[in-house]
Amino acid sequence: MKKLLKGIAIGALALGLFAGVGDKTEASTMPLESIAEKVSTHLEQKIVGYKDVEKIGYRDVEKVGYRDVEKTGYRDVEKEVLIGQNQVTIPYEEKFSYPVYDWVVDGYYAKKGVCFDTKPILNSGGLEVRTKDKAYTCASTDREVKLTQINKEWGKAKVTFVTYANVPKTTKTYTAKKSVQGYTKTNSKYKLTARNYKGKKVDIKIAKGTKLSIANKTWYKGKIKYNDYKKVGKRWKRYTKTATVYVHYKNVKTTSKKVYTWTKQTKTADGYFNLQPTVNMSTNEIRKDIHWRQVGTRIDTVTNYRTEMQDVYETQMVKEPYSYIEKEEYTYTEKEEYTYIAQEPIYEEVKVENTAQVKYQSIVNYYWQYRLTESELLQLFDMTGVKYSVVNGYDKSRYVNGFLTVNGVTTSYQFTPSTLVKLVLFEDHSAINVSYLTTVYGKEYADVEINEGSYTVQ
Repeated sequence: MKKLLKGIAIGALALGLFAGVGDKTEASTMPLESIAEKVSTHLEQKIVGYKDVEKIGYRDVEKVGYRDVEKTGYRDVEKEVLIGQNQVTIPYEEKFSYPVYDWVVDGYYAKKGVCFDTKPILNSGGLEVRTKDKAYTCASTDREVKLTQINKEWGKAKVTFVTYANVPKTTKTYTAKKSVQGYTKTNSKYKLTARNYKGKKVDIKIAKGTKLSIANKTWYKGKIKYNDYKKVGKRWKRYTKTATVYVHYKNVKTTSKKVYTWTKQTKTADGYFNLQPTVNMSTNEIRKDIHWRQVGTRIDTVTNYRTEMQDVYETQMVKEPYSYIEKEEYTYTEKEEYTYIAQEPIYEEVKVENTAQVKYQSIVNYYWQYRLTESELLQLFDMTGVKYSVVNGYDKSRYVNGFLTVNGVTTSYQFTPSTLVKLVLFEDHSAINVSYLTTVYGKEYADVEINEGSYTVQ
C-alpha cells in the first residue's frame, strides 16, 4: 500500500526537541555500546538444576475406636394375658342423616354494558370516561361479570373498561453529528473500506445527518450506499453497494420531540354495583343465580343392641424383650500428616541472541528515542552483526509532502516513487528509506519500512 502523508509545521522542531531531523550531528543520548547490548540480546529463564524441598503430605492410618451398639435382652414383667372369652350384650347408637334443601342465591352477575362506579354511591351516574369521539359517558362492563356480595345492597367485581385520553409521547431520532468513519462491527478495529477509481483502498465515511438507530449502549447503526471499484480486465469498474454501518455514540446527535395523541386505554378497577334496582337502573341489569340445592343435613339417632364375644384377661409374669447399648470395638481409617522431600527446579536468567529482523527494527526505533545520527545508526548495524548495504534507489511505496520549521526556518520536502533516495537494504530483502528517516520525524520502524518489491535500486 502506498503511504499518503501531508506535512504540518511542528512547533517542537523549532525548539530543536526532535532528533534525527535534517543534518543532525550531536552524539546519541546513550552510549552506542549500551544500545547495541539492548538490541542484540534478551533475557530468558532456563532450568539449571533442582533442589530438595521439604513438603507436608497426608496418608491413611488404621486406628481402633469404640462405638455404641444396640442389643436385645429379656426381663420378667407382669402383663395381662388373654385366657378366654365371654358372650355379652352391648348397646350401640346408630345415626341416620337426611339432606335439607332450599332455594339459594349462589351469586349475582352484572350483565354486559352495565354502568358502574368505583365507590358504592346510589344514583352517581357511574364512573365518567371519554369516548373515541372525545364525548363523556359512563364506564360500563365489557362482558357479564360475577359480583362479590358486600352486603344486601352492594356487590363488587374487578372490571375492565375502555377510555380515551390525550397522552404525551416523546419520540427520539438519532443522526450523525458530522461526517465520520463508518465501521462494520461495534468495534473501532473494523473500518468500512472500499477501492477508489485508481484501485486504492480508502475509508468510507457516513454523511452528516444520516439517520441511525440504537445498536447497544455505545454504538448506533444505519444503512448507507457507497461506491466500490473492482478491477475488470484492465479497468476499475464502479459498483454501488449498501451496507449497515456502526457509529460511536460520541458522534451521534439525539433529537427529542413530544407529541400528544388521543389514545385508547384499557383499564381495570374495582366496580361497585347496586344489587337492588333503583329508579335509574332497570331490573334486568343484575342477574341472580338461584338454585334448589342442599342447605344442611338432619341427623336422627337410634339405639340398637348386639351380642359379641368379649376377651377375658389374667395377670401373669412373662419374659419381655428390651434393648440396651453396649460399647463395641471397631477399626477406622484416619488421615495422618507426614513430611517428605520433593525436587523443585532452579531457574537462572540467560542472554539469548535476537534475530536480525528484531535487531534492525529495534535500532531504527532507537534512532528517534536516543537521538542518533545517521553514522551512529550504521555503526549500530555493524556492532550488532546486522548484514546490510547502503544504496541509492527509489521508494515506490511513499507519497509524502510537507514542511518543517527548524530554528525559525521553514523548509519543504517531498518524497514520491520518482525521488532518488538513500536506501538501506537488509538480508531478508526488506529496506528502510534513510533519506526519509533523516528528514521527517517518526515514532517507530513502520514509519520508514519498505517491503520487498516496493523499491528499486539505481
